[in-house]
Amino acid sequence: MGRMMQIGKESVVVCFRVAVALCCIVALAFLVPHRSEGQGGDPPFRIVALNTPDAPGRSPSGEVDASGWQTIAYEDFEGTFPKAGWWRSGHWGKSSCRVYAGSSSGWCESTGGLSCGANYHNSEEGWIVYGPFSLADAVAADFSFASWLNSEARYDYLKFGASSDGINFRFHYVSGEQPYWQTRSYDLEGYLGLSQVWIAIAWETDFSVTYPEGLYIDNILIRKQVADTPPTYTPTPTLAPGEFEVVLQYGLNDYTDTRDTYIGGYSESEKNTNYATEWGLKVRPDVRSGLLKFGLGRVPAGAQVTLAHLDLYSLSGNINAMDIEIYKVLRSWVSSQATWYLARTGESWGQPGCSLVGTDRSGTPSYTRRVQGDVQYWYSWDVTQLVRDWLANPAGNQGLLLKGKTGSPNVEFTFASADHATREWHPRLVIRYLPPTPTPTRTRTPTRTPTPTPTRTPTPTPTPTPTPTRTPTPTPTRTPTPTATPTPTAWVCPEPGNNVWTGACGPLASGVTYYGTMESEADDWDFYYFDMAAAHVIDARLENIPVGCDYDLYLYDGALRLVKDSASSGNANERITVGPVGAGRYYVAVARIDGYNASHAYTLRVDYAEPPTPTPTPTHTPTQTATPTRTPTRTATATRTPTRTPTPTCTPIGVWTNKAPMSIPRDRPAAVALDGKIYVMGGTNSSGALASMEVYDPAANTWTTKASMPGPKSAPGAAVTNGRIYVVGPPDNRLYEYNPATNTWATKASLPATPAGSVAVASISGRIFVTFNVSGESRWRLYVYDPFEDKWERRSDHPDERSIASLGVSNGMIYAVGGGLAGQTPQETTRIDRYDPSSNQWTVNAVPPMATRRTHLGATLPTIYGKLFVFGGRDGSTALADAEVYDPWANAWSALPPMPTARYGAAYAALGYKIYVIGGNWGGAGGHWLTTNEEFALSEPAQPENPIAFVSDKDGGFEIYTMNPDGSHQLRITDGCWNWHPTWTSDGKRILFSTDCRGNRDIYSMNPDGSDWRRLTTASESDHRPFMSPDGGTIAFVRGSPGNEHVWLMNSDGTNPRPLTTGPGTEDDTSIAWSPDSRQIVFRSTRSGNWQLWRVNVDGTGLTQLTNLPGEAHDPAWSPDGSTIAFASQGEIMLMNPDGSNIRTLSGPGWEFRPAWSPDGTRLVYASWRGSAGDIFSKKTDNTDERNLTNTPDTADLDPAWARMAGAPRTRPFGIWLPVVSRDIAR
Repeated sequence: MGRMMQIGKESVVVCFRVAVALCCIVALAFLVPHRSEGQGGDPPFRIVALNTPDAPGRSPSGEVDASGWQTIAYEDFEGTFPKAGWWRSGHWGKSSCRVYAGSSSGWCESTGGLSCGANYHNSEEGWIVYGPFSLADAVAADFSFASWLNSEARYDYLKFGASSDGINFRFHYVSGEQPYWQTRSYDLEGYLGLSQVWIAIAWETDFSVTYPEGLYIDNILIRKQVADTPPTYTPTPTLAPGEFEVVLQYGLNDYTDTRDTYIGGYSESEKNTNYATEWGLKVRPDVRSGLLKFGLGRVPAGAQVTLAHLDLYSLSGNINAMDIEIYKVLRSWVSSQATWYLARTGESWGQPGCSLVGTDRSGTPSYTRRVQGDVQYWYSWDVTQLVRDWLANPAGNQGLLLKGKTGSPNVEFTFASADHATREWHPRLVIRYLPPTPTPTRTRTPTRTPTPTPTRTPTPTPTPTPTPTRTPTPTPTRTPTPTATPTPTAWVCPEPGNNVWTGACGPLASGVTYYGTMESEADDWDFYYFDMAAAHVIDARLENIPVGCDYDLYLYDGALRLVKDSASSGNANERITVGPVGAGRYYVAVARIDGYNASHAYTLRVDYAEPPTPTPTPTHTPTQTATPTRTPTRTATATRTPTRTPTPTCTPIGVWTNKAPMSIPRDRPAAVALDGKIYVMGGTNSSGALASMEVYDPAANTWTTKASMPGPKSAPGAAVTNGRIYVVGPPDNRLYEYNPATNTWATKASLPATPAGSVAVASISGRIFVTFNVSGESRWRLYVYDPFEDKWERRSDHPDERSIASLGVSNGMIYAVGGGLAGQTPQETTRIDRYDPSSNQWTVNAVPPMATRRTHLGATLPTIYGKLFVFGGRDGSTALADAEVYDPWANAWSALPPMPTARYGAAYAALGYKIYVIGGNWGGAGGHWLTTNEEFALSEPAQPENPIAFVSDKDGGFEIYTMNPDGSHQLRITDGCWNWHPTWTSDGKRILFSTDCRGNRDIYSMNPDGSDWRRLTTASESDHRPFMSPDGGTIAFVRGSPGNEHVWLMNSDGTNPRPLTTGPGTEDDTSIAWSPDSRQIVFRSTRSGNWQLWRVNVDGTGLTQLTNLPGEAHDPAWSPDGSTIAFASQGEIMLMNPDGSNIRTLSGPGWEFRPAWSPDGTRLVYASWRGSAGDIFSKKTDNTDERNLTNTPDTADLDPAWARMAGAPRTRPFGIWLPVVSRDIAR
């Protein structure tokens, strides 16, 4: 029941050869990443190995007591410490500060230079180890010790356990304030028969917060019981043939139907207090009792229960024994309201403490179990008859009462509740059953309606006949006349007989076509079965349905639970694709919904094969569509929506390709794209919650392991900002930051609340939004984190309790997609809600719903140019392969090619026009965690080659948008603050801009979709108007305040800021443009009295005035071929030669300014005020073909910048071009 911990072998010889061994141990202990207690367990970590040639030999045999127990070793911290055979590390030593017995005990800080009562050290790890010793002849063994513990709960631990190799220790964990002596024990049953065993007791603290004293231990006893003959070991009982087992435990496989609390009558205050959120269920005879209830919805109706047991994990106990009884509760109670006096608010127990027999509880206990001594141990109670009663009468399931037997010693035991931070310790109800053998009952009305009835699943009704394994007779009892030409392998299932489960035809062979008919109105179902010896993808097809008939297709597992259905309306063919799913028996059912034709056969074919390796063959060739016709005017709407809707084109369709898998399987990991690579971290597999991280390089199709997180994250979310990766999620509220440049992690400000389950994450404007549920609450909390300030802020909660959903960003909004909604049946939803960061408001059902109900999506949806992509997930218990995309301009969802591997809990990351779907779980019994990495490449671009960025106040404050060169697909990419002056990096991959988000105006860069803000300047002065040199090496910008602004230069990563222009401090130098060869800069300045254009070399020499116009000259833009400078003057766009000669006007009807060149130099884009609106226009350089691109009434659209994507043509007016350098823009 513990966790596996990995000890590194490479350090073996170094630290135990000589007397400096302990120094090595302590030093290496500080290199161990911090691990947090929580869901899924702790990951492996490295310390010094102990099984070296110089390790101690086996301990001598001790005396045997009257009961047959033999002492192997005993450490009482009296006399010499450590005694022979024992090893220690850290600050362990003898102490008289707190004594259990004798004159001293062991203290974790005894050699740490601390006095009695002092707070223990941070970042400490110390071990006490004994071994190896032999249990080859033992029939029973354990070790025990006394402990006194005072630690920071969930962060600083007592750990104790055993190992079979001296490397991998399976530990129990104890944490929190338990400042009293108590006995703990560890059962060594799993090590019986081994010739070498080690035990260890360890103390570990994190990097912050300490409590007084920490951990004391005493009287460590290792013992075994020896038989006269070597024992015969009996394997763990296995399931009987046809038997199934379900484990109901809060948080396991998303089970959440546990309710528990304890009620206490120790004092009047306690009698009126509810303890539903406590980590423990306390039981003390006649004073404290536990209440527990499990929902049994995961057990099929009509199942025959063969065994059921309740398992509780003890957190604390007593050396004295107590009998704990299980009673059936007879009345309704509410866990969050129950007290010693009340069953629920306003309703008292018949007698306090749920004690009135016949009203509150049964009079006879269902089972009694003695508990004694052992803590950190699973105790079990047989509740088979209780579960049978509850299944026979679901309304009678009011749970059970844990009661200390009257007359037992006055001792108390505490068991982990469903609110405990460690998911594996939650109460669990294990049920074994034989599935029902039902006769299906149709739930769909045979009357045809245009819309299919939502409930299409047959309801099994038990029959006494067992399910036979049948081999069909190849000779049919009827010979229908099929319309289709039969294949040589086709055969017909005998009729009648297969219209019930017990007469199912089979086994069906993979890839063989079978024929069947519906004979009459009474012939509603045809059942078939097949057996799979290994996990496969199942592909079932129902075709050639008679004209005028509507037949549907269902797939069930061997326990008669629905796996998936296909229920198209009318005469359409049906198809089910699912998997890979586990080995075993499966049933296929053909349901007659409407009509029948006894002389016309349908065809049924089931293929089950190994999961395919997809061939990257395009699944769709887009049809060429006409160029959208632009509407000259448009009416603004109050609700923010994408502002340009071009003529609809084909939904982007792509190709799936299987890529290199991860090194380990991961369910619900987090994934982000950063600098051309995919980073995947955390998640869960058979080892528990993971802290490790690996990085995928799409160019090389390889994975590389990077530094692990400081602690595990079982279902995290991640986002990228400032070139760093931020990871948050259960089992704790800690936030981790990863720096890829140094391959190091740091712990940042903690999330103000601890997620009760998975998180969903989105990033806008350099801020990270996180949603999650909090235990005991019915709303989805929302927090926002500012990485630049390291601060959290709570935002408006989502109005519903939502779980395992995903967040996506489009058009400056956050979309909550899918997941489970509490109180809804089924909980899985297609609903899409939207959050507006500007107004801090949620809108429910903001856009049309998805076609498929989905939960267990990744924490963050991939977005490509405003379109939200959804892959897989889970509908009920079915893993999905389906994929959909939401187009905000069409306000509609469209289907995508399904994933090759159906799964849920996968992570998504987008790079360019490719999306990677990584890891997850394909379902089935047990854990089926995946290493799968599948790439979805869009076969048509989702983003234009040379987009335009601009600023607009159409949604309130000034924000940055992008759009196609024709003005379509306007997409908001920032939110909050005022964001100005967008320009593109030389390779077109990022946008530079200035913002006042953090008080002072600074310069940042971001991806074209608004993600990964990176701060480039942090000066006290105002920095704005950034412009990157065409060679990619330098950014020019303006620094200062009006009346004292100058042009500065810095490297492309923000380093080495330096002034380019200087003056007496009474002039303004601003509005920058680079020459195409990156050697000169033109800017506007008041050096000559009013605004005119000047030119300077990048080394500061050659300062030259270019214009001397009567009016002002500003907003210069140098043409890509270097031959012309465009600028604005007196509301007109002007052109001139680079030396200031040949000035000419491009006349226009409005006040025009801020020109920018198209990448090919044939057009100019600019802002123009006409009436009450400022719009973005473009026209050719010969002053023809003017087009209004934004056309937004009563708004200001400003600062256009046209991206030059890699590969765009340009000429060479200055001779040889300097190469374009693509550089990371990071701090």
